[in-house]
Amino acid sequence: MTAFPRAHADDCTQPMGSSERASLLDPQAQHQEQPAHDRVVGVREDYVRAETLQSSDIEIAELTYRHQFHARRIRFEPAKDRPFEFRFRIVGDDRLSLRTIEVNAARSGIISPSRQYMFGWSPEGGVRMSTGCNEATVMLPGIPTAYPSTIGFELLAPPGLTHAIHVNADYLEAVAGSRVGHPVTGIAFLGPNGDDHFTALRCALSGVAPRLSSPTTDPLDRQALDRTLADRILDAFAWTPSADAEVVGTPLDRAKVFLHLNCTRSIAVAEVAAVAGISVRTLQQTFLSHEQTTPLSYLRTIRLQKVRWALRLAGPTTSVRDTASAWGFNHMGRFSGAYFETFGEHPSETLRAQQRHNILADSTTFI
Repeated sequence: MTAFPRAHADDCTQPMGSSERASLLDPQAQHQEQPAHDRVVGVREDYVRAETLQSSDIEIAELTYRHQFHARRIRFEPAKDRPFEFRFRIVGDDRLSLRTIEVNAARSGIISPSRQYMFGWSPEGGVRMSTGCNEATVMLPGIPTAYPSTIGFELLAPPGLTHAIHVNADYLEAVAGSRVGHPVTGIAFLGPNGDDHFTALRCALSGVAPRLSSPTTDPLDRQALDRTLADRILDAFAWTPSADAEVVGTPLDRAKVFLHLNCTRSIAVAEVAAVAGISVRTLQQTFLSHEQTTPLSYLRTIRLQKVRWALRLAGPTTSVRDTASAWGFNHMGRFSGAYFETFGEHPSETLRAQQRHNILADSTTFI
């Protein structure tokens, strides 16, 4: 099996000041200057990050895991004969980011479900990921592994260096949907597709990383680079569309994963509550408390996100009506109004912008 290189975004970032560190440890701070329609659903296509954090403070490391990896009950076990050292780097945008984490202590904890697909590799290997339904996956030295990040897992990792690619789940599912020709609400990664595909992913990564690391990279070029890497990921791993999962997480986690995986069909609140293992009233209160919305409004937002990502990956025959209908919107007037209220533009404007980009991209070759 082809081993991956020790690094991807080579020392492209600089140590942070206090305000940047606060941003990295609390991702909500990154949303404060964004337009309201982007904050609603977290789709900020023009946002680029390039940050480094280095610390000997275990609390800083715990906060980083909590905010950047959705970890809870994270624990570090530093050696008694040397000081604790921790380093974290991130570069990328809201579609895709490259990350490196290096720590000289073993760590363990629970990684809660997130809307990120995570793929990692380590020179040392030994990172162990356990889910509620399958045997543990153990990372082999230098071999890329798909984390069960969208359903959550228990983490046990030795000291060392880990590189990772994080891909926005809605974005990767939209890419997968464009490849298979129908909506994809979830992806189950089954294992590696072989050395040739891993070699192609490694080559793509080597070509993409320097340009993703540069804040001067043109946004249209960045979009094409992200798509190249997303396609190579889907080539490198055997996968299948998934609409079922055993979730490692809270009742709210179970409810949200269920809504994402089943967002193309009609769903009753009672069905969501049954999956979450709580009453309908508790479910409603939990969503209002943590998400500031109701379960069905949350479902509508999921569908709006799905339509937007599909339109942003549109081909020459894509239509707004067909795309909206595929994601459960049958009344075009109400759909268009909800889309405009959420994103600040009509769906036809999103589609035209992508079609203009496709015309420009036809004359440019990437990787």
